[in-house]
Amino acid sequence: MDERAPYRYDTAGPLEDWLQHVEGVAARAVPLPTELAGLIANVEEALVKLADDSPLAALRAIGAVERITDAVARTAAHDVTADNPSPKARSTALGLPVGDADSRIFHYLHRRSV
Repeated sequence: MDERAPYRYDTAGPLEDWLQHVEGVAARAVPLPTELAGLIANVEEALVKLADDSPLAALRAIGAVERITDAVARTAAHDVTADNPSPKARSTALGLPVGDADSRIFHYLHRRSV
């Protein structure tokens, strides 16, 4: 491949393969409850708007969300550790490679409180 002219190459095939892979990974991951997925989308939308309108208020709101997620993530990570699912099960459920899934769980177990 000529790095000076990447536009000469048709990447539609590899891109489609990648998109199918990502779709498959997402389909195998543990699903979020529909209501919670909607709430998360609403919070994201509200925070983006607030960041544009009032950045300091957005930072305050983000701090509140972080405090909630910090406590809940630690509890969930402890529960996962106690349940001891296989590395493959953790990986599939989180939609991540095994090492990344384990790193995420470790991060939540040992994350400093906000």
